[in-house]
Amino acid sequence: MKEVYDLRVEMRKAESLIPLLNMAGVPISAKNLLLLNSQFGENTVFVDWIRLPQLIGDQNLAIVIYKNGTVVKVRELGITTGQVEQWVKDQLEPAGERSSSPSEDDLRPLSGATATRRLRLLDELVQPLKDCTEPGEVLVFCPTGMIHRIPLHALKVNGQVLIGRNPIAYCQSFTLLQLCLGFRLNNPIDVTHAEVLTPLKNDMGTWTKFHDVTAGLQTRLKDSNTYSKQRISEDFRKAFLLHFHGHVRFDETSPLKHYLELHNPVTQPEDILSADEIFGLELQLGSHVTVISCKSGPAKIAKGDDLLGLTAALPYAGASSVVFFIVEHP
Repeated sequence: MKEVYDLRVEMRKAESLIPLLNMAGVPISAKNLLLLNSQFGENTVFVDWIRLPQLIGDQNLAIVIYKNGTVVKVRELGITTGQVEQWVKDQLEPAGERSSSPSEDDLRPLSGATATRRLRLLDELVQPLKDCTEPGEVLVFCPTGMIHRIPLHALKVNGQVLIGRNPIAYCQSFTLLQLCLGFRLNNPIDVTHAEVLTPLKNDMGTWTKFHDVTAGLQTRLKDSNTYSKQRISEDFRKAFLLHFHGHVRFDETSPLKHYLELHNPVTQPEDILSADEIFGLELQLGSHVTVISCKSGPAKIAKGDDLLGLTAALPYAGASSVVFFIVEHP
């Protein structure tokens, strides 16, 4: 992909991004995994999904579970990559592409009465956790392929929804997680440098809630009429804690154009901030970004399991942690 190559060339001009670019395809070592565990604490379990080599047909999936830097379980799962991909296509992709008269349930994936039953089809992905993890342990998930698209925390283990059993975090790769953690340890968040941004000034409910958020962070909500690409880019660069609530647009055919709407409606290029522009920003190392929007979490899954979109852009720009929505929310 020429645009990915051009982006990598441009990113190498920023010295802080070179370590990230150099680590592509480098698996984490047992020593570094043990170091990660020591930094997170003994109560943390790392969970990886891998695709098993297959000469023909679908690849089988396996789960790998690590505790204290040691592999405690490797188990082949009774579900294939093809089955996961078909589930994603059937359950998460816009129904408008499959039906001329989609229902409300189709328009909001996994929001209807049958959502729980449909999620049960994927419980196999997490079943081995029941044997070697305890309730309350922190689980760090590192998905692969289309598993990135699945709300794994909503699956069940022993009849219990996973997020009700364990705190859960996601990462794109353990190597990237280690780098982000290093940023955080060396650059603690300064909560006095927080920014709260929302262009939804016509939604009084959202506007009122955000005044409460800004009060809690001891900052103020800026007049959305003053938003511009340049000003918001500066806010992104300076903030250690950034909270954005607004509309986000995602097109899988052009993931680097995944963008935040700075004004609604969008009438000109200055009204958006896209993933490829965020790749070019240098955020405060160790910063945290929350993006509350229905389309903030989706990403294009490229060869090598690289994610393209805001999900990748913000960590590459320097954020150590991000919060996104991977499915629509009310």
